Amino acid sequence: MGAGNVKPPLQPSSQQHRQGVSERKMACEGCRKQFSLFSHKRVCADCGRHHCSKCVMKSASNELRCRQCDRLASGAVPRNELMRYRVKDLRRFLAKRHIPTEHCTEKTDLVELILRSTNREQFEEQQELQRQRIQELQRTRRAVKSQEKQWHHLLDTPQHHNDSAAPESEPAEVSQESDISNLTVKQLKEILSVNFVNYKGCSEEAEKTDEPVLADGDDLCKVCMAAMIDCVLLDCGHMVTCTKCGKRMAECPVCRQYVVRVVHTFRA
Repeated sequence: MGAGNVKPPLQPSSQQHRQGVSERKMACEGCRKQFSLFSHKRVCADCGRHHCSKCVMKSASNELRCRQCDRLASGAVPRNELMRYRVKDLRRFLAKRHIPTEHCTEKTDLVELILRSTNREQFEEQQELQRQRIQELQRTRRAVKSQEKQWHHLLDTPQHHNDSAAPESEPAEVSQESDISNLTVKQLKEILSVNFVNYKGCSEEAEKTDEPVLADGDDLCKVCMAAMIDCVLLDCGHMVTCTKCGKRMAECPVCRQYVVRVVHTFRA
């Protein structure tokens, strides 16, 4: 073969060359270490940024997360530390969980949404425990009532026809406000306990009789049933909770819409 038929060595394309140069210049977002042949880049499933293998970890769902996103997802980040995060990172974290942020105009709104979303599972567990307690209490009361009926059938004494004895009123038989004054202190405590009303600090019987009256009002918080409704849930506009319970809600209990802000209201 002649010397004119010798082909020059293949040169890498300009695109491959630029890609190789960019990869060599890229650095880990966590430790700022440049990627190389021995330090491969990994993409965080939440924020989408590149990290080295030492700065990412596998989550419970077998996804790769950087340390910052993993700490956010754990719910262990306090409010003052969240305020130091970039707005872009907070929005990206909420968008990954399909939480709308269009109505969040301030950084504090994003922080409130993250705190509610990370504490949502804990709040739902507390609600489930509360429902189980109510169901257990209802089963216990039904069992006690069935036993009382059996005792009434077995016992046939003049004490049942004694008009001088004061009749014992059960909490379920209280149909109007005037019946509360006929209840004993023990029965008043039972009514308050069933309705989850804290009666500690009530030293007089008159103070305990005021609590069941308040416990039946329409203006009480539908979550704790102890405080008055004094806030509006935005953006839906429902008024169903007190301010303390409203700040713990991730979504409205009426329409299931995400709570962006809780506004305290004052009565005239």
